[in-house]
Amino acid sequence: MENLKQGALFVGPDEAKFLNFNSRSMQNDDYFFAGVAIALSVVHGGPGPQFISPSLFRALTTNPEGTVIAIEEVTDPMLCINLQRLASGDYDAFTNIESIIVMAGTFAVIKDHQTARKVALDTAHWYCLGRNQSAFERFKEGLKTLGVLEAMQENPTSFSAVMCHQPQQFTYCSFSSLMEPELNLPGSSKRNTENLVLSFWRTLLIEIEDEPSELQDSDIFFTTGLKTMPPLGLRPHPSIHFLHTVEENEMLSLLPKANICANSISLPTCESEDDISDKESDVSSIDLVAEDMFLDGGDVTLDK
Repeated sequence: MENLKQGALFVGPDEAKFLNFNSRSMQNDDYFFAGVAIALSVVHGGPGPQFISPSLFRALTTNPEGTVIAIEEVTDPMLCINLQRLASGDYDAFTNIESIIVMAGTFAVIKDHQTARKVALDTAHWYCLGRNQSAFERFKEGLKTLGVLEAMQENPTSFSAVMCHQPQQFTYCSFSSLMEPELNLPGSSKRNTENLVLSFWRTLLIEIEDEPSELQDSDIFFTTGLKTMPPLGLRPHPSIHFLHTVEENEMLSLLPKANICANSISLPTCESEDDISDKESDVSSIDLVAEDMFLDGGDVTLDK
């Protein structure tokens, strides 16, 4: 999904992309294969694209000719500005984009503000959908794989969250229920340690609940390798483990580890709050050394 989002087949802001016609991609039938990839990902429980423009989604699920395109959705900055000027009554902007208007087949003699606005809106529609009609049709054919397009057309509200951008604000409760801890037997020394670590973990979740979503998304990405939650959830269910075993340096790990195949995160263990402070100090020192190494381009060896 990330390759499609950043590739040449789509254009526009990350949250609302339209198809971008490319002759070579058309010859290679890339638009069809993009639709197939999205359909297979959704059916098999993977993430949806979540970058499709709501207007493009409406065109896919209803009638493209009847889909209203806002002038602000035009991805070419200069064309967007001139269309906005034309729609607002600045008829001088017509001269700047007359060749595009003729190409779009939306030419009309500008007699009044209503005509100017209609020309601007029709040209915006042509630019976002009409000129990409062949790519649009091949993309639709790809989405028909395994009946996904038909399901989209029958259940547009449900699929909107899969195909279009939907901000995901994780709360303490949702994040806690997402990841289930794997604990040792009650009363064991390891279980006591795990309870202490979990208390710090839950405190961290509470602290970042009001932070920007990028910080919360990074935790999901670190644990699962995914930037967004799949519409059918994660399998296997995400879990929390604890690093009780010493490493090759005969010390417990200072940093968390993840297994994205198992959707699990392993947290460092500690015996007290003082241990946490010591670990934070050690990690800060490692970060500073790594930063110096990155900035200076030198080789650094850490002796512990």
